[in-house]
Amino acid sequence: MPVAHPGAAARLVEAPERQHEMHEPEPGRARATRRDLRMRLTDDLRSELHAFQGFILTALGPRARVTRDPEGWPLVPARYGNLHWRGREWGTGEARVWAFADRARLVSKLLAVPGVHRWQTGDDEAAAWIAAADVDTIRTVAGLLRTRIRREASTGNAAALARARKLQTEPARIG
Repeated sequence: MPVAHPGAAARLVEAPERQHEMHEPEPGRARATRRDLRMRLTDDLRSELHAFQGFILTALGPRARVTRDPEGWPLVPARYGNLHWRGREWGTGEARVWAFADRARLVSKLLAVPGVHRWQTGDDEAAAWIAAADVDTIRTVAGLLRTRIRREASTGNAAALARARKLQTEPARIG
């Protein structure tokens, strides 16, 4: 095997050892948990999260389920993909909502919606962006992706929930 650089053979030998060391925690230190991998919620990030929630709540209503991905970015889960936020665009400051579809038959339907801009497509998945101010397009894409919404509580369930919350907040009485 020809070696292009004199130190290349040494690097090939050292690589597996260093790779093994990276995955093992230092002595006396615990492994990183999922919580440790989340981004710190700085003031800038907090304002971005509130901006995304404002756009989504305007477009989809208060029952839209907004969660967070493992890194801490906001996400609206859906049956066939998700709507998510990657922050404002660096050069323009434009607010965009990103749509990810993981079904091959849905990709062509998603890209056919006016106002949806293709970003990256694969064999059976696609990522596209939508201007955050385009409420009608966000609603259409949310319908295509089948976003999950919170169920509305009926009057009986709401009353039972209120009683349960009241019991949880009251201090326990002994005696």
